[in-house]
Amino acid sequence: MKKYIVRGSNKEQLILKVAQHFKVEPKYIKYEIIKKDPEFELKVWMEKKKEESFKFEENFKNNW
Repeated sequence: MKKYIVRGSNKEQLILKVAQHFKVEPKYIKYEIIKKDPEFELKVWMEKKKEESFKFEENFKNNW
């Protein structure tokens, strides 16, 4: 799991931009606030999509 540092004036906008960049829904973006002033600095990472993990497991089981 790779983590990135992003900076900006609005936390919600930062999360949306990260989600758009990785082409996932914002609910899959996890973050830790590093700094709030003068702007937000967040450490962000993407949580694995649960449905993708489930599909992989089902496909794996079905192929054996």
